[in-house]
Amino acid sequence: MITSLLRDRPDGWRRMRSMAEVIRVTERLHKRLDQAARLDERLDLQDLMTSYTVDVTAGLAFGIDVNTLEVPEDVLRGHMNHIFPMLMKRMNAPFP
Repeated sequence: MITSLLRDRPDGWRRMRSMAEVIRVTERLHKRLDQAARLDERLDLQDLMTSYTVDVTAGLAFGIDVNTLEVPEDVLRGHMNHIFPMLMKRMNAPFP
């Protein structure tokens, strides 16, 4: 991958970074699902997919690693639990 980054066009690193970000976060999700299967643990799938989406989006859009998949007590995760329901309520309202 390093040789590709050095030889690629100047903008090539952005494409590579986006692929690497998605792969990294997907590996975290896979690890979490494997752990839950081994421990016969129940998971809140909506919460897990919300964290996955936030991690990928933050990595691609802002270049930061928020890691809400592995840190359940994260402040951002607490805010997501309030923001997303309000957004859905607002989006589904007949009048703004």
